Amino acid sequence: DAGLGRGKLAFTAAAVYTNGGTHSAGSSISISAATHGLGSGRDKVVRVYDVSTGSEVFPDITVASNGDVTVTFGASQSANTFEVVIHGA
Repeated sequence: DAGLGRGKLAFTAAAVYTNGGTHSAGSSISISAATHGLGSGRDKVVRVYDVSTGSEVFPDITVASNGDVTVTFGASQSANTFEVVIHGA
């Protein structure tokens, strides 16, 4: 028990996918469940980073029930400027 008693935390390795900052120009980035390989369902955590600065950005993010992820910006973006990181269960 190692003295932890109730409330122990259990950690499991989570699967992670990154697009490596590669995407087409436009106002959205779509990543299918088949591409990210993290399965179907909405149990995903999605974060988006500016490739040039490493800063996290906060576009609209949708995870469909089939696991497809769509990142939508308010305006068109240049190609290969954002890295999308998806954490799955």
